[in-house]
Amino acid sequence: MEKIMEFIRTFPAGSAQYCWICYKSDNVAAKKLYESFGFRNNGETLGDELVTVLRL
Repeated sequence: MEKIMEFIRTFPAGSAQYCWICYKSDNVAAKKLYESFGFRNNGETLGDELVTVLRL
């Protein structure tokens, strides 16, 4: 995950202010992992998944 975040911060697809990722609400391990990198739930859902966002 650290390598992925390093890559995202090189802005390979152009300038961005946010990075977001979705996960299933019962996936506690994913929630903890994403939160450890600064992602926060924004109250939105995509289908049956929660949206979590990181300000870059």
